[in-house]
Amino acid sequence: MESAGSDRWQLDCSARFYPVVNTARTQSLFCIGAVLADDVDIERLTRAVNAVAPYFPTICAAVKRGFLWHRLERNDAPIQVCPLGDRLLAPIDPSKNGGHFFRLSAGGREVRLEIFHALTDGTGALEFLRTTLARYADEPGEIADRSGERYAEDSFERYYDPSAKFGLKEMAGIAPHRHAGTPTKGAFETDETTLSAAELVAAAKAKSASVTAYVTGMLACAIERVSAPRKPVVIMVPVNLRNIFPSDTVRNFTLFVRVVIKPNEMDAPDLYIAEAKRQLALYADKEKLRAQISTTVRGVKLTGWVPLFVKTALVRLGRLFMRSRQTIIFSNLGRASLPEQLRAEKMYFRMNASKNNVQNLGAITLGGNCTLSFTRCIKEDALTREFFSLVANDVAAAKANIAQQEDKNNKNNI
Repeated sequence: MESAGSDRWQLDCSARFYPVVNTARTQSLFCIGAVLADDVDIERLTRAVNAVAPYFPTICAAVKRGFLWHRLERNDAPIQVCPLGDRLLAPIDPSKNGGHFFRLSAGGREVRLEIFHALTDGTGALEFLRTTLARYADEPGEIADRSGERYAEDSFERYYDPSAKFGLKEMAGIAPHRHAGTPTKGAFETDETTLSAAELVAAAKAKSASVTAYVTGMLACAIERVSAPRKPVVIMVPVNLRNIFPSDTVRNFTLFVRVVIKPNEMDAPDLYIAEAKRQLALYADKEKLRAQISTTVRGVKLTGWVPLFVKTALVRLGRLFMRSRQTIIFSNLGRASLPEQLRAEKMYFRMNASKNNVQNLGAITLGGNCTLSFTRCIKEDALTREFFSLVANDVAAAKANIAQQEDKNNKNNI
Protein backbone atom coordinates (compact mmCIF):
# COMPACT_ATOMS: atom_id res chain seq x y z
CA MET A 1 0.00 0.00 0.00
CA GLU A 2 1.25 3.49 -0.75
CA SER A 3 1.82 5.87 2.11
CA ALA A 4 -1.13 7.67 3.66
CA GLY A 5 0.25 10.96 2.37
CA SER A 6 0.00 9.95 -1.29
CA ASP A 7 -2.92 10.71 -3.56
CA ARG A 8 -4.23 7.17 -3.90
CA TRP A 9 -3.95 3.84 -2.14
CA GLN A 10 -5.51 0.42 -2.16
CA LEU A 11 -8.69 -0.53 -0.35
CA ASP A 12 -8.03 -2.84 2.58
CA CYS A 13 -8.37 -6.57 1.91
CA SER A 14 -11.80 -6.98 3.48
CA ALA A 15 -13.15 -3.98 1.52
CA ARG A 16 -12.02 -4.93 -1.98
CA PHE A 17 -15.29 -6.57 -3.02
CA TYR A 18 -17.70 -3.95 -1.63
CA PRO A 19 -17.41 -1.66 -4.70
CA VAL A 20 -17.55 -4.72 -6.99
CA VAL A 21 -21.03 -5.68 -5.76
CA ASN A 22 -22.15 -2.07 -5.37
CA THR A 23 -24.87 -0.68 -7.65
CA ALA A 24 -26.70 2.64 -7.76
CA ARG A 25 -29.63 1.06 -5.86
CA THR A 26 -27.91 -1.56 -3.68
CA GLN A 27 -25.05 -0.32 -1.54
CA SER A 28 -23.24 -1.67 1.52
CA LEU A 29 -24.06 1.22 3.84
CA PHE A 30 -24.44 1.51 7.59
CA CYS A 31 -25.43 4.37 9.86
CA ILE A 32 -24.34 5.78 13.22
CA GLY A 33 -26.36 8.61 14.72
CA ALA A 34 -26.68 10.70 17.87
CA VAL A 35 -29.51 12.60 19.52
CA LEU A 36 -28.21 15.72 21.28
CA ALA A 37 -29.74 17.90 23.98
CA ASP A 38 -30.14 20.93 21.68
CA ASP A 39 -31.02 21.53 18.04
CA VAL A 40 -28.07 21.07 15.69
CA ASP A 41 -26.54 24.17 14.10
CA ILE A 42 -25.97 22.89 10.54
CA GLU A 43 -23.55 25.66 9.54
CA ARG A 44 -21.44 24.99 12.62
CA LEU A 45 -21.52 21.23 11.97
CA THR A 46 -20.44 21.87 8.36
CA ARG A 47 -17.44 23.86 9.57
CA ALA A 48 -16.59 21.11 12.06
CA VAL A 49 -16.64 18.22 9.58
CA ASN A 50 -14.57 20.14 7.03
CA ALA A 51 -12.02 20.98 9.73
CA VAL A 52 -11.80 17.30 10.68
CA ALA A 53 -11.75 15.85 7.13
CA PRO A 54 -7.99 16.31 6.45
CA TYR A 55 -7.25 14.22 9.53
CA PHE A 56 -9.24 11.27 8.15
CA PRO A 57 -8.04 11.06 4.53
CA THR A 58 -9.01 7.40 4.01
CA ILE A 59 -12.60 8.11 5.07
CA CYS A 60 -12.98 11.43 3.25
CA ALA A 61 -11.71 9.84 0.04
CA ALA A 62 -13.11 9.14 -3.39
CA VAL A 63 -13.51 5.52 -4.53
CA LYS A 64 -12.16 5.15 -8.06
CA ARG A 65 -12.04 2.29 -10.54
CA GLY A 66 -8.63 0.81 -11.31
CA PHE A 67 -7.67 -1.95 -13.73
CA LEU A 68 -7.52 -4.72 -11.10
CA TRP A 69 -9.33 -3.21 -8.10
CA HIS A 70 -11.06 -0.06 -7.02
CA ARG A 71 -8.79 2.31 -5.11
CA LEU A 72 -9.06 5.24 -2.77
CA GLU A 73 -8.04 8.68 -4.00
CA ARG A 74 -7.53 11.82 -1.96
CA ASN A 75 -10.59 14.05 -2.05
CA ASP A 76 -10.41 17.64 -0.83
CA ALA A 77 -13.89 18.61 -2.02
CA PRO A 78 -15.96 20.46 0.62
CA ILE A 79 -18.36 18.32 2.64
CA GLN A 80 -21.97 19.48 2.78
CA VAL A 81 -24.21 18.58 5.71
CA CYS A 82 -27.56 17.40 4.34
CA PRO A 83 -31.02 17.90 5.82
CA LEU A 84 -32.10 14.82 7.73
CA GLY A 85 -34.28 12.88 5.30
CA ASP A 86 -36.99 10.38 6.08
CA ARG A 87 -35.38 7.63 4.00
CA LEU A 88 -32.76 5.83 6.08
CA LEU A 89 -29.67 4.51 4.25
CA ALA A 90 -30.79 5.89 0.90
CA PRO A 91 -28.19 5.22 -1.84
CA ILE A 92 -25.35 7.73 -2.06
CA ASP A 93 -24.50 9.26 -5.43
CA PRO A 94 -20.91 10.51 -5.06
CA SER A 95 -21.24 12.59 -8.24
CA LYS A 96 -23.78 14.72 -6.36
CA ASN A 97 -21.92 14.54 -3.05
CA GLY A 98 -18.53 16.06 -3.85
CA GLY A 99 -17.14 12.60 -4.66
CA HIS A 100 -17.63 11.52 -1.04
CA PHE A 101 -19.11 8.13 -0.25
CA PHE A 102 -20.63 9.10 3.06
CA ARG A 103 -23.47 11.41 4.01
CA LEU A 104 -23.56 13.55 7.16
CA SER A 105 -27.10 14.74 7.89
CA ALA A 106 -28.73 16.76 10.64
CA GLY A 107 -32.17 17.91 11.64
CA GLY A 108 -33.67 18.94 14.95
CA ARG A 109 -31.47 17.43 17.68
CA GLU A 110 -30.24 14.54 15.54
CA VAL A 111 -26.95 13.97 13.67
CA ARG A 112 -26.62 10.98 11.34
CA LEU A 113 -23.58 9.56 9.54
CA GLU A 114 -24.32 7.09 6.72
CA ILE A 115 -21.22 5.59 5.15
CA PHE A 116 -20.05 3.06 2.55
CA HIS A 117 -18.48 0.00 4.17
CA ALA A 118 -15.54 0.04 1.75
CA LEU A 119 -14.20 3.12 3.55
CA THR A 120 -14.28 1.86 7.12
CA ASP A 121 -16.04 -0.32 9.67
CA GLY A 122 -18.19 0.70 12.63
CA THR A 123 -15.20 1.50 14.83
CA GLY A 124 -13.62 3.82 12.25
CA ALA A 125 -16.92 5.54 11.46
CA LEU A 126 -17.63 6.04 15.16
CA GLU A 127 -14.22 7.68 15.63
CA PHE A 128 -14.84 9.99 12.66
CA LEU A 129 -18.26 11.04 13.97
CA ARG A 130 -17.01 11.46 17.54
CA THR A 131 -14.12 13.65 16.37
CA THR A 132 -16.47 15.75 14.24
CA LEU A 133 -18.85 16.28 17.16
CA ALA A 134 -15.94 17.11 19.47
CA ARG A 135 -14.93 19.87 17.05
CA TYR A 136 -18.57 20.97 16.83
CA ALA A 137 -18.67 21.20 20.63
CA ASP A 138 -15.41 23.21 20.71
CA GLU A 139 -13.84 20.54 22.90
CA PRO A 140 -10.44 21.76 24.14
CA GLY A 141 -7.32 20.31 22.55
CA GLU A 142 -6.09 19.41 19.09
CA ILE A 143 -8.16 17.47 16.57
CA ALA A 144 -7.36 13.75 16.82
CA ASP A 145 -5.14 13.23 13.78
CA ARG A 146 -5.88 9.95 11.98
CA SER A 147 -3.81 10.69 8.86
CA GLY A 148 -0.63 8.90 9.89
CA GLU A 149 0.53 5.62 8.39
CA ARG A 150 -0.58 3.47 11.33
CA TYR A 151 -4.16 4.75 11.01
CA ALA A 152 -4.26 4.08 7.26
CA GLU A 153 -2.68 0.64 7.34
CA ASP A 154 -4.36 -2.50 6.07
CA SER A 155 -4.22 -4.49 9.30
CA PHE A 156 -5.34 -7.62 7.46
CA GLU A 157 -2.07 -7.50 5.53
CA ARG A 158 -0.14 -6.78 8.72
CA TYR A 159 -1.43 -9.91 10.46
CA TYR A 160 -1.44 -12.15 7.38
CA ASP A 161 0.18 -15.51 8.07
CA PRO A 162 0.63 -17.59 4.88
CA SER A 163 0.81 -20.79 6.92
CA ALA A 164 -2.53 -20.26 8.70
CA LYS A 165 -5.40 -22.36 7.34
CA PHE A 166 -9.12 -21.65 7.49
CA GLY A 167 -11.40 -23.67 5.23
CA LEU A 168 -13.38 -21.89 2.54
CA LYS A 169 -16.30 -24.20 3.31
CA GLU A 170 -16.18 -23.06 6.93
CA MET A 171 -16.20 -19.43 5.81
CA ALA A 172 -19.13 -19.98 3.43
CA GLY A 173 -21.27 -21.67 6.07
CA ILE A 174 -24.53 -23.55 5.57
CA ALA A 175 -27.88 -22.67 4.02
CA PRO A 176 -29.75 -20.83 6.80
CA HIS A 177 -33.32 -20.05 7.72
CA ARG A 178 -34.47 -16.85 6.02
CA HIS A 179 -37.27 -14.55 7.01
CA ALA A 180 -40.29 -14.17 4.79
CA GLY A 181 -42.21 -10.92 4.59
CA THR A 182 -43.80 -8.21 2.51
CA PRO A 183 -41.15 -5.93 0.93
CA THR A 184 -41.25 -2.26 1.92
CA LYS A 185 -40.41 -1.22 -1.67
CA GLY A 186 -37.02 0.38 -1.15
CA ALA A 187 -37.59 2.12 2.18
CA PHE A 188 -36.22 0.75 5.44
CA GLU A 189 -38.23 0.49 8.63
CA THR A 190 -36.59 0.80 12.05
CA ASP A 191 -37.63 -0.59 15.42
CA GLU A 192 -35.69 0.71 18.37
CA THR A 193 -35.53 0.53 22.14
CA THR A 194 -33.23 2.30 24.58
CA LEU A 195 -32.53 0.49 27.83
CA SER A 196 -30.54 1.16 30.96
CA ALA A 197 -27.07 -0.18 30.20
CA ALA A 198 -26.61 -1.25 33.83
CA GLU A 199 -29.87 -3.17 33.84
CA LEU A 200 -29.07 -4.85 30.49
CA VAL A 201 -25.65 -5.87 31.81
CA ALA A 202 -27.32 -7.21 34.97
CA ALA A 203 -29.80 -9.21 32.88
CA ALA A 204 -26.91 -10.72 30.92
CA LYS A 205 -24.89 -11.46 34.07
CA ALA A 206 -27.90 -13.25 35.54
CA LYS A 207 -27.47 -15.69 32.62
CA SER A 208 -23.65 -15.77 33.11
CA ALA A 209 -23.18 -14.11 29.72
CA SER A 210 -21.79 -10.98 28.13
CA VAL A 211 -24.26 -8.53 26.59
CA THR A 212 -23.28 -9.73 23.10
CA ALA A 213 -23.84 -13.40 23.95
CA TYR A 214 -27.07 -12.57 25.78
CA VAL A 215 -28.54 -10.57 22.89
CA THR A 216 -27.41 -13.18 20.34
CA GLY A 217 -29.12 -15.95 22.28
CA MET A 218 -32.31 -13.97 22.83
CA LEU A 219 -32.37 -13.06 19.15
CA ALA A 220 -32.15 -16.74 18.15
CA CYS A 221 -34.91 -17.59 20.62
CA ALA A 222 -37.17 -14.85 19.23
CA ILE A 223 -36.56 -15.97 15.65
CA GLU A 224 -37.53 -19.55 16.44
CA ARG A 225 -40.65 -18.44 18.30
CA VAL A 226 -42.01 -16.32 15.46
CA SER A 227 -40.76 -18.35 12.48
CA ALA A 228 -40.68 -22.04 13.46
CA PRO A 229 -37.73 -22.50 11.08
CA ARG A 230 -36.87 -25.79 9.42
CA LYS A 231 -33.30 -24.74 8.72
CA PRO A 232 -30.70 -23.53 11.23
CA VAL A 233 -30.87 -19.97 12.50
CA VAL A 234 -27.52 -18.41 11.59
CA ILE A 235 -26.55 -15.19 13.35
CA MET A 236 -23.46 -13.39 12.10
CA VAL A 237 -21.69 -11.44 14.84
CA PRO A 238 -18.90 -9.02 13.81
CA VAL A 239 -15.75 -9.15 15.92
CA ASN A 240 -13.63 -6.00 16.25
CA LEU A 241 -10.17 -7.43 15.64
CA ARG A 242 -8.48 -4.41 17.22
CA ASN A 243 -9.36 -5.90 20.60
CA ILE A 244 -7.33 -9.02 19.77
CA PHE A 245 -4.68 -7.89 17.27
CA PRO A 246 -3.32 -4.46 18.27
CA SER A 247 -4.12 -1.87 15.59
CA ASP A 248 -4.96 1.83 15.33
CA THR A 249 -6.37 1.59 11.81
CA VAL A 250 -9.53 3.54 10.96
CA ARG A 251 -10.13 1.27 7.99
CA ASN A 252 -11.93 -2.08 8.07
CA PHE A 253 -10.57 -4.52 10.64
CA THR A 254 -13.54 -6.72 11.49
CA LEU A 255 -14.45 -10.34 10.86
CA PHE A 256 -17.65 -12.30 11.43
CA VAL A 257 -18.26 -15.16 13.83
CA ARG A 258 -21.16 -17.39 12.84
CA VAL A 259 -23.51 -18.63 15.60
CA VAL A 260 -25.61 -21.56 14.36
CA ILE A 261 -28.71 -22.70 16.24
CA LYS A 262 -30.22 -25.96 14.95
CA PRO A 263 -34.02 -25.89 14.71
CA ASN A 264 -36.27 -27.30 17.44
CA GLU A 265 -33.46 -28.29 19.83
CA MET A 266 -34.10 -25.74 22.60
CA ASP A 267 -37.16 -24.66 24.52
CA ALA A 268 -35.96 -21.93 26.92
CA PRO A 269 -34.13 -18.60 26.48
CA ASP A 270 -31.37 -19.70 28.89
CA LEU A 271 -30.42 -22.56 26.56
CA TYR A 272 -30.12 -20.25 23.54
CA ILE A 273 -27.98 -17.83 25.53
CA ALA A 274 -25.69 -20.60 26.80
CA GLU A 275 -25.24 -21.95 23.27
CA ALA A 276 -24.52 -18.48 21.85
CA LYS A 277 -21.96 -17.92 24.62
CA ARG A 278 -20.30 -21.28 23.86
CA GLN A 279 -20.01 -20.67 20.12
CA LEU A 280 -18.81 -17.08 20.45
CA ALA A 281 -16.04 -18.20 22.81
CA LEU A 282 -15.12 -21.08 20.50
CA TYR A 283 -14.98 -19.19 17.21
CA ALA A 284 -13.67 -15.83 18.47
CA ASP A 285 -10.49 -17.66 19.47
CA LYS A 286 -7.37 -15.72 18.47
CA GLU A 287 -5.83 -18.47 16.37
CA LYS A 288 -9.08 -19.17 14.52
CA LEU A 289 -9.42 -15.47 13.76
CA ARG A 290 -5.80 -15.28 12.63
CA ALA A 291 -6.48 -18.12 10.19
CA GLN A 292 -9.62 -16.35 8.96
CA ILE A 293 -7.63 -13.15 8.42
CA SER A 294 -5.12 -15.10 6.36
CA THR A 295 -7.81 -16.77 4.26
CA THR A 296 -9.35 -13.36 3.55
CA VAL A 297 -5.99 -11.97 2.40
CA ARG A 298 -5.19 -15.12 0.44
CA GLY A 299 -8.48 -14.86 -1.46
CA VAL A 300 -7.64 -11.29 -2.48
CA LYS A 301 -4.16 -12.30 -3.60
CA LEU A 302 -5.46 -15.24 -5.65
CA THR A 303 -7.92 -13.03 -7.55
CA GLY A 304 -5.68 -9.99 -7.75
CA TRP A 305 -4.59 -10.66 -11.33
CA VAL A 306 -8.18 -10.79 -12.68
CA PRO A 307 -9.22 -7.52 -14.40
CA LEU A 308 -11.85 -5.57 -12.50
CA PHE A 309 -14.48 -5.77 -15.26
CA VAL A 310 -14.20 -9.58 -15.17
CA LYS A 311 -14.45 -9.69 -11.37
CA THR A 312 -17.52 -7.46 -11.49
CA ALA A 313 -19.26 -9.62 -14.09
CA LEU A 314 -18.50 -12.87 -12.24
CA VAL A 315 -19.53 -11.55 -8.83
CA ARG A 316 -22.81 -10.09 -10.08
CA LEU A 317 -23.57 -13.26 -11.99
CA GLY A 318 -22.89 -15.28 -8.87
CA ARG A 319 -25.27 -13.12 -6.86
CA LEU A 320 -28.10 -14.17 -9.15
CA PHE A 321 -27.68 -17.77 -8.00
CA MET A 322 -26.30 -17.38 -4.47
CA ARG A 323 -28.17 -16.11 -1.43
CA SER A 324 -26.88 -14.74 1.85
CA ARG A 325 -25.49 -17.28 4.27
CA GLN A 326 -27.04 -15.85 7.42
CA THR A 327 -30.45 -15.33 8.94
CA ILE A 328 -29.52 -12.03 10.54
CA ILE A 329 -26.54 -9.91 11.57
CA PHE A 330 -26.16 -8.64 15.12
CA SER A 331 -23.41 -6.06 15.61
CA ASN A 332 -22.58 -4.54 18.99
CA LEU A 333 -20.37 -1.46 18.69
CA GLY A 334 -19.95 -1.39 22.44
CA ARG A 335 -19.46 1.73 24.54
CA ALA A 336 -19.11 5.09 22.79
CA SER A 337 -18.31 8.55 24.14
CA LEU A 338 -19.24 12.09 23.11
CA PRO A 339 -18.25 15.47 24.58
CA GLU A 340 -20.12 16.13 27.83
CA GLN A 341 -21.15 19.62 26.72
CA LEU A 342 -23.37 18.10 24.01
CA ARG A 343 -25.43 16.32 26.69
CA ALA A 344 -26.26 13.64 24.14
CA GLU A 345 -29.38 11.63 24.95
CA LYS A 346 -28.38 8.50 23.03
CA MET A 347 -26.60 7.07 20.01
CA TYR A 348 -27.85 4.45 17.56
CA PHE A 349 -26.29 2.02 15.08
CA ARG A 350 -28.36 0.92 12.09
CA MET A 351 -27.31 -1.50 9.37
CA ASN A 352 -28.35 -2.08 5.82
CA ALA A 353 -30.80 -4.87 4.94
CA SER A 354 -31.50 -6.62 1.64
CA LYS A 355 -34.00 -8.91 -0.04
CA ASN A 356 -31.99 -11.93 1.10
CA ASN A 357 -31.15 -10.57 4.55
CA VAL A 358 -34.27 -8.63 5.45
CA GLN A 359 -33.54 -7.70 9.09
CA ASN A 360 -30.42 -6.77 11.03
CA LEU A 361 -29.77 -5.58 14.56
CA GLY A 362 -27.25 -3.03 15.85
CA ALA A 363 -26.37 -2.01 19.41
CA ILE A 364 -24.40 0.87 20.90
CA THR A 365 -24.02 2.22 24.43
CA LEU A 366 -23.63 5.88 25.36
CA GLY A 367 -23.40 6.85 29.01
CA GLY A 368 -26.07 4.96 30.91
CA ASN A 369 -28.11 3.98 27.85
CA CYS A 370 -27.85 1.08 25.41
CA THR A 371 -29.86 1.42 22.20
CA LEU A 372 -30.88 -1.65 20.21
CA SER A 373 -31.91 -0.83 16.63
CA PHE A 374 -33.49 -3.18 14.09
CA THR A 375 -33.41 -2.23 10.42
CA ARG A 376 -35.79 -4.16 8.15
CA CYS A 377 -36.97 -4.06 4.56
CA ILE A 378 -40.18 -6.00 5.24
CA LYS A 379 -43.40 -4.65 6.70
CA GLU A 380 -43.86 -7.32 9.36
CA ASP A 381 -42.43 -6.54 12.80
CA ALA A 382 -43.19 -9.83 14.59
CA LEU A 383 -39.52 -10.57 15.29
CA THR A 384 -38.75 -7.17 16.79
CA ARG A 385 -41.84 -7.26 19.02
CA GLU A 386 -41.00 -10.76 20.30
CA PHE A 387 -37.34 -9.90 20.88
CA PHE A 388 -38.07 -6.66 22.70
CA SER A 389 -40.64 -8.44 24.87
CA LEU A 390 -38.17 -11.16 25.87
CA VAL A 391 -35.45 -8.66 26.74
CA ALA A 392 -37.86 -6.30 28.54
CA ASN A 393 -38.93 -9.08 30.89
CA ASP A 394 -35.34 -9.86 31.86
CA VAL A 395 -34.41 -6.20 32.21
CA ALA A 396 -37.45 -5.60 34.46
CA ALA A 397 -36.34 -8.51 36.67
CA ALA A 398 -32.78 -7.14 36.74
CA LYS A 399 -34.11 -3.69 37.69
CA ALA A 400 -36.08 -5.19 40.57
CA ASN A 401 -33.01 -7.08 41.78
CA ILE A 402 -30.89 -3.94 41.63
CA ALA A 403 -33.52 -2.03 43.63
CA GLN A 404 -33.68 -4.81 46.23
CA GLN A 405 -29.89 -4.82 46.57
CA GLU A 406 -29.77 -1.04 46.94
CA ASP A 407 -32.54 -1.18 49.56
CA LYS A 408 -30.64 -3.87 51.45
CA ASN A 409 -27.40 -1.84 51.31
CA ASN A 410 -29.24 1.26 52.57
CA LYS A 411 -30.66 -0.66 55.52
CA ASN A 412 -27.22 -2.04 56.37
CA ASN A 413 -25.80 1.50 56.37
CA ILE A 414 -28.37 2.87 58.84
